[in-house]
Amino acid sequence: MKKWILILAIVLLALLGLKYYTIFANKPPVSREDAPLAERFIRDHLMQDDGRIATDLTSRKNEYLSETVGLWMEYLVLGDDQKSFDQQVDVLKKYFLTRDGLVTWEVKNKEKATANAFIDDLRIMNALYDAAEKWSDSSYLKLAQKIENALVDFQINQHIFVDYVDVKTKGQGQQVTLSYLIPSALNRMKTHDNEAYGKTRALLINAPNTPLGFLPKTYDLPTHSYIFETEANMIDQLYMSYHHAQWGGDVSKLVGFIRQTYAREGKLFGRYDLTEGEPIVEFEAVAVYALGILLAIETEENDLAVELYGSMKAMQQTDPNQSYYGGYIDVASKSTHPFDNLLALIAERRGNDEGVF
Repeated sequence: MKKWILILAIVLLALLGLKYYTIFANKPPVSREDAPLAERFIRDHLMQDDGRIATDLTSRKNEYLSETVGLWMEYLVLGDDQKSFDQQVDVLKKYFLTRDGLVTWEVKNKEKATANAFIDDLRIMNALYDAAEKWSDSSYLKLAQKIENALVDFQINQHIFVDYVDVKTKGQGQQVTLSYLIPSALNRMKTHDNEAYGKTRALLINAPNTPLGFLPKTYDLPTHSYIFETEANMIDQLYMSYHHAQWGGDVSKLVGFIRQTYAREGKLFGRYDLTEGEPIVEFEAVAVYALGILLAIETEENDLAVELYGSMKAMQQTDPNQSYYGGYIDVASKSTHPFDNLLALIAERRGNDEGVF
């Protein structure tokens, strides 16, 4: 009798263990109702049935960008949503990936652009490597390696990674946009081509900056010189400074400018005068706040990150009784962009994961 009781107990424990293994090891993705509002907006209003995300709701609703693919993949890895990630991998392979492993930057009315964009290929490659590590899936690793091999084979000019490559002729660009240099992605390529990695990294690390901390937008290979824009586009400036900080660079001047101007104006504008630091436009941008949040968290300016987060969230449509609930959108004009919504989601995820807000 005792023997049968023991056997029954062992069976019950095994079944209980299997139940909890199934729950925790094969955890389903967050339900649509529990997902962040901006994610629900993207799925409900910008995403096609096959997973492609439109560039807007009006004139560019039939245009799709590799930029969006990369940002969405990055966000899905952060959110542990492998099912949606797999769908986006299918989108990548069906619509954007070339036979050589380069990623065309745009698909417009089913017609592919003739060039890639280095930042998008980098971000997609990086998300695939992160996914391979997170979910132990070798198919992601193989695809990431294919894209990395293409970048090393075709994207290097004078031992420097350049902005774009013609996907057919393999003609290369002659400039490097400094905001394109994603440290975590390039660090992975160090062992593949250490010289190109080192020279490309040095372009950002050694870039000159203005007294307000503004950086040049590009480096020109033919003239071996940095090129400043006539005004400071804050999306570019914040991207560059965020990446510079990730490589251990000193970005205290720009962080100080952001803190000072935000304290004075109560907002961040999209563009500023390069020398005086006065706003030259009246508009705000969700992406500016999102990148400002990422920079503030990276530099441990958490109180600033919280302030910027408040301004970013104020631009979100949070009335469930109105159209386009959850989106970062101007409802009257239907003006929106996945770039804004996805950067906002990534910044919010980073802040929540690190306990900043």
